[in-house]
Amino acid sequence: MNGDDRFEIAVSRRVAASADKVFDAWLDPVLAAKWLFKTPNGEMIKSEIDPVVGGEFCLTERREDEDVEHYGEFIELERPTRIVFDFSVNQSETSRVAVDILPV
Repeated sequence: MNGDDRFEIAVSRRVAASADKVFDAWLDPVLAAKWLFKTPNGEMIKSEIDPVVGGEFCLTERREDEDVEHYGEFIELERPTRIVFDFSVNQSETSRVAVDILPV
């Protein structure tokens, strides 16, 4: 994908938890390993998160005979409402991801 192929996707989901708990679930390595980038049959074998602006994360899931590495660098962290990071899988192309946590 080149710079002319930009697009935006919006996904929303209701979670029965406070904004603080949802924010923490994205940034705590133990919590994130339970759900972030996890597939039904995969096994999360590595979860490292440095939850500061400029900090990086790497979550690695073993899927049958392949390890899939999810990398990122935090661009914005506004507790408890916003997380922005650059993201790539197996160090391929990078995408910018913004997560907005809106209490309802």
